[in-house]
Amino acid sequence: MSLTTKEPWNARFKTGWIPSHDLNRSLELYDLRRPHRSRQVAPQPIGDSGSRLSYLRTLPLAVLVVLCSSFANTAFAATAQSGYPSLHAEAKRRTVSVSGEAERRVQPDMALLSVQVVVQSEQAAEARAEVDKVTTSALRLVRELGVADSDTDTTGLRVDPKYRWVERNREQELTGYEVSRSLELRILDLDVLGELITRLSELGVNRISPPVLGLQSRESIHQQVLAEAAANARKRAMVMAEALDAKVGEIIDLTASNAARTQAMNRQRERVSMAMESASADNAVFGASYSVGYLTLRSSVHATFALR
Repeated sequence: MSLTTKEPWNARFKTGWIPSHDLNRSLELYDLRRPHRSRQVAPQPIGDSGSRLSYLRTLPLAVLVVLCSSFANTAFAATAQSGYPSLHAEAKRRTVSVSGEAERRVQPDMALLSVQVVVQSEQAAEARAEVDKVTTSALRLVRELGVADSDTDTTGLRVDPKYRWVERNREQELTGYEVSRSLELRILDLDVLGELITRLSELGVNRISPPVLGLQSRESIHQQVLAEAAANARKRAMVMAEALDAKVGEIIDLTASNAARTQAMNRQRERVSMAMESASADNAVFGASYSVGYLTLRSSVHATFALR
């Protein structure tokens, strides 16, 4: 058998690329022009991967590139026929993105109250004794008003020396000590909150922070508000889709955010703080007029739906 060609048999191999339709012809040229290599490679079983790799090492780089390209094209075609969506199809997918919101006003059913007893004296023992006296009376009052021992924390005790600068000696001089005891209270009966603040001030508790109002079942209520926000997002998507003669399909993406403390609550805390500043002038009026107000739970979600 003889071959006639107008160009050298290896011209296309030198270019580094061979068209896929010339693959069989190229392999035939290779086997005919280099019979000595063909004779050196004995037939091997199909399942022998090591023999196949040895045979592939004898092929030029261009032929290996063509083989890999043909395999990739075949695999891509098989994937497309198997029903998986292509990237082009995903890009053309119609979607709608919306935000949903929900809000609920609820009465708080608990409060966290932080108070301190602070006493200064030349002797640390004297200051400590006075602090212990006031603390004991405060704890007796807390139990009297129904606050459980498990909701009371009195572990915060500090003793700080106080100094003054003496210019003549160019050094600091000890002037006394400041002893403080902190109490953290969890109050579940808000009806006694106003009376508790008033009577603690009368006993000598001289630092009272504004109470932090909260909910015992906060997580449960938050989940309900979050579900309402998600439902609101779907309703908004349906309104937009119907206006364009489309229907809302499956959810593609969903994110959530929430804000539980509102401006209304902050204003309430400011009123409490101002009232406590004037409590020493008229404690009875403060205890009778104190109101816990309400809390507002807000949730918002951002959702993306498919359109069909």
